[in-house]
Amino acid sequence: MGCPKLHNETTPTLRLAYSIKGQKPLKIACSCYPFGLQHKGYNTEITGNGNSLAQQFKYQGQELSEDLGLNMYEFKYRFYDAAIGRFWSIDPLANIYVYNSTYAFQENKLGLGSEFEGKEIHLHDWLVREGSTAVAKELDKRMEEVGMNKMEKSVASKNLYNMYKLQQSNNKNKAEKFTIGSGLKGRHNGEGDAFRHGLFNALNTQTVGNDLTERLGDAHEDGDTTQPDNEKTMDKVNNTIGRDLAKDNPDATILELATMLLDKLEDGEMATLNAKGNIVKSKLTKSERADAEKKIKKLDEDEKAKKKYN
Repeated sequence: MGCPKLHNETTPTLRLAYSIKGQKPLKIACSCYPFGLQHKGYNTEITGNGNSLAQQFKYQGQELSEDLGLNMYEFKYRFYDAAIGRFWSIDPLANIYVYNSTYAFQENKLGLGSEFEGKEIHLHDWLVREGSTAVAKELDKRMEEVGMNKMEKSVASKNLYNMYKLQQSNNKNKAEKFTIGSGLKGRHNGEGDAFRHGLFNALNTQTVGNDLTERLGDAHEDGDTTQPDNEKTMDKVNNTIGRDLAKDNPDATILELATMLLDKLEDGEMATLNAKGNIVKSKLTKSERADAEKKIKKLDEDEKAKKKYN
């Protein structure tokens, strides 16, 4: 004897093919209300070679048990009552889908897919395909808007949730605000530039980890065809310093990270470019460092008062 073959469609009509070895398949057509309760009077059309077992597989290909007049569909994990559109027992994945009723059928999202074994909704393939295409187009549009190059897009598209976390973190604006607020000179290829790159990478490392931060940073530098090689090398050096600080100080506040970066600048550990375009060690005097630290502390106090960031 063969096996039931279910053909699910977006309409409430179920077509079931059931084959017996060496014989023509049976087809049953059942018209149902959205939650699976069958229409009465005209509803069953059977052709071919049928038997009582085949005819029990109906709504969404599940077996209908008519024992004791209960008329329950036997999903793998729960019994379902199409008359009320609810399961009789609690969802085994209730701790994951906390937003949903523990007895709801298919998350009440009828027409989007089918109930998978009494645990969760299984979306239609066409819906996943069309939805994925729409998401991909919207994602590419968003990445274009923020000026991502092709290499950055390639990394970002494989890490969507972490990219969402980075967007919500507002790390880029925080790093730029601290750089401007510090009063450091040379915001292009100077100490200010080194400070900004280091702080941005430190914050990103705290948010999504070292590996993704490094890949995004390298993609940003390597994928920029307009940036000179010496600037790319300089930026990568400062990016690494920022990531290393965050790895060693995962719970540091932005003020603490910024202060440590000032130490790196004063000690000549960060990279800048001189007038000839050569990579040289950073030069920050003690008085310049003290002035910058005073300014970022004041900025930090003001930002906390405004509750702009944690």
